[in-house]
Amino acid sequence: MKELFEKVLQYLPRYFLDFGEVFSGPKTFIGQRNLASAEAFPDALLFFGISIVLLIALQLPIQPADQDFWKFAGSVGVLQLIAVTLSAVITRVAWWLVGGRASGQSFFITYAYFGGVMIVLISAIQLLAFGVVKIFDPKFFQQLVDAPKMDSVAPQTDEQSVLFLIFGAIVAVGIVLVSAWFFIGWGAFRQLNALSKWRSLAAAIIYGLFAIPAGAAVLFIAAAMGR
Repeated sequence: MKELFEKVLQYLPRYFLDFGEVFSGPKTFIGQRNLASAEAFPDALLFFGISIVLLIALQLPIQPADQDFWKFAGSVGVLQLIAVTLSAVITRVAWWLVGGRASGQSFFITYAYFGGVMIVLISAIQLLAFGVVKIFDPKFFQQLVDAPKMDSVAPQTDEQSVLFLIFGAIVAVGIVLVSAWFFIGWGAFRQLNALSKWRSLAAAIIYGLFAIPAGAAVLFIAAAMGR
């Protein structure tokens, strides 16, 4: 445990550098790494693990005050692991169906970096949306935080209705931008599998089709976990 903690502390400054490089140029970042090396897989898992911790930290300010921390952290961590694992498997299957035969290690290393960046970005966007509401109407912010589901929130004034629309718009635009970043970085998987752009497009379409039932499954799991 001590050795793991020391390794995390040593890697932490590099984590933010890696995060910036993956975000600004995922294809270049993956292309410059030796994915077959003994250190590549543990480093990727460490990157993803720190991303999970950062996700939990970003989610803390928008949790109900009476929420037990360990229950919250555990449920968030497990749910994200399930979501990212499902997405990684779907991506792997989509590329396999169009002829992709990259090694399992290189593929999941690539996805660990992609998934790590995506979950942090989405959480930061969500925090931004809540933050805007809190600045203009702290009471309505608390109502949003305490609501079991967003569709149960009922704005009481015109100002709250506008804030709720702004909240939804920030989240929606953020998800679109993150999705666009993911498909821009899709070329990293094409590079990994050494396939044409047309096959890459076919893999993206297959991924999109499989992502719908997978997303529904994650929502059901989240509901069962009280998220």
